[in-house]
Amino acid sequence: MVKTYPKWEEDLSTQRAYSITTISSMNSLHMVSAPFSELLKFSWCLGIQPHALLCNYDHPQALEDEYGGWISRKIVKDFTAYADVCFREFGDRVSHWTTVNEPNVFAIGGYDTGMAPPKRCSPPFVFNCSKGNSSSEPYLAAHHMLLAHASTARLYREKYQGEQLGLVGISLYIFQSIPLTNLTADVAANQRAQDFLTGWIADPLMFGDYPSTMKRNVGSRLPEFTNHESKLVKGSFDFIGLIHYNYLYVEDNSVSLKEKNRDFNRDMGVKLYCMLLITNTRLVRGFNLWNSGN
Repeated sequence: MVKTYPKWEEDLSTQRAYSITTISSMNSLHMVSAPFSELLKFSWCLGIQPHALLCNYDHPQALEDEYGGWISRKIVKDFTAYADVCFREFGDRVSHWTTVNEPNVFAIGGYDTGMAPPKRCSPPFVFNCSKGNSSSEPYLAAHHMLLAHASTARLYREKYQGEQLGLVGISLYIFQSIPLTNLTADVAANQRAQDFLTGWIADPLMFGDYPSTMKRNVGSRLPEFTNHESKLVKGSFDFIGLIHYNYLYVEDNSVSLKEKNRDFNRDMGVKLYCMLLITNTRLVRGFNLWNSGN
């Protein structure tokens, strides 16, 4: 039996006291349950508008065991079926649906570096994972997340939106980045980093295809959209949520593109430095994010 957070009523009441009028409710593939329904009902009683999230770095272990979760195209159908249940059961009380949270970071952390569930990765990039392929799986996982999102958005628009009048979208983690120096190589590396970190998800949603930089650097390891899939993904959102916590300095490391075996980070050909503290425009403390390109 899944235990639920016991103080949600108290927290919602506190939010209302501070005039907070929205709440992001994290649902998941294994919690289409009575507690979630009660949370929605209580939220509306307090005048708080629920925003529901369908997938936040998790999926049923059964799907992971059966076909590898997000690295299999089979999850597109299963995710759409799950969303159908959520729309049917909760759509009268949810005005905003987010399909997948931070698919860009989810794909990197879960399938390249192994820092996030389901912790898949491979040597020589990472050595502490029991299974995975850091060269190909991040791209497969993100591709299937985009297709699952688009399929879900189409379902909602065709079957539920006319009656429920809600909105469906997706959220992205946005890395604000700055070239480490004014050198041409670092400026170009900064654009390359944006193509990989943001354009990877945003470009298909806006234009129906991946950035040309990614196609060139990743090659055949980057899945292709069929014409039908491109049209399905393009414009498949009523909103895009943006999540931002920090910013990066970007340094050119295009020498990594000469390596035969590459993962997502080496395909970018950059080094990323996450800023923790800046004083008088001088770097005081930072770290090399993901050890990219090393």
